[in-house]
Amino acid sequence: MKYSSSTLRQLWSVIEETQASILLEFSDAELTEQLLRQLEEKRLDWGERKTIKTYIRSRLPLIRDIAASRQMSSIGKTQESETINQIALVKYQH
Repeated sequence: MKYSSSTLRQLWSVIEETQASILLEFSDAELTEQLLRQLEEKRLDWGERKTIKTYIRSRLPLIRDIAASRQMSSIGKTQESETINQIALVKYQH
């Protein structure tokens, strides 16, 4: 199977733009179709649809790992921010 570099860049751009919760919560079939719909909005050549669908399915574990990492990173940043705010509050009170 041959994938155009342009289509692959578009796909990974769509994945990065998609909320982590969607990437993690949709079933494999739902996620594949959602990504294909978003790619088609970016002018995915109809002839590439079947090929890129196979590519997406083969990369679903990687896509979900990336989404989980993004989600954990987001949670960590929120917790870090809360900790910094608590430290600042304690220092301000003293």
